[in-house]
Amino acid sequence: MIKEEISLIIKSRQSIYPNQFNGNIIPEEVILELLENANYAPSHKMTQPWVFKVFCGDSKNKLLTEILKQKDTHEKKNEKLKDNFNRSSHIICVCMKKNNHLLPEWEEISATAMAVQN
Repeated sequence: MIKEEISLIIKSRQSIYPNQFNGNIIPEEVILELLENANYAPSHKMTQPWVFKVFCGDSKNKLLTEILKQKDTHEKKNEKLKDNFNRSSHIICVCMKKNNHLLPEWEEISATAMAVQN
């Protein structure tokens, strides 16, 4: 890919919100490719502190059930959350493992953010 194409991709990206999702199922190969690309993010001392947890199908439904058990919100917010989950074929949770005393926490947070950006 040439410099101009990369620049165009960066300049044209945008946020997509759940109410804009079309409900189509994203193929597993696409999810795996996205996660592989995330793993190419830089991290100081190669700690790669990010962890991605992917939920789909039954595991996605169980996650929603657990979230709704924990949340003390109004029914309207719960319905919106359910709708967002139903519009999403996958839920990807981004976590960060702390490498105690190896690096400052902000560096690990930054590396995780870069993985998400990839």
